[in-house]
Amino acid sequence: MPKQLTAREHWNQAAKYYFDGDRRRTIKAARLAMRLNPNYFRLHRIIGCVYLSTEPVDCETALKEFRELVGKDPRWPEGHEHLGRALC
Repeated sequence: MPKQLTAREHWNQAAKYYFDGDRRRTIKAARLAMRLNPNYFRLHRIIGCVYLSTEPVDCETALKEFRELVGKDPRWPEGHEHLGRALC
């Protein structure tokens, strides 16, 4: 029987997939991590970055992800930075 991955392991996979350029798997792993641990809301950043860096660029979905991030973690400056850049 295959081992079930933890939320943190899915997070690590999402980061690896992102830097390897596998955008689809990045989103899948990030969503799984957030489903297992809703407190991993900073994964909205990596998902938003995927939508901004993949052709065709999907600004609306990226903005949605960054707004989720800022709403859940308003004290994290990087979330506001990403939201601001996407709005520009």
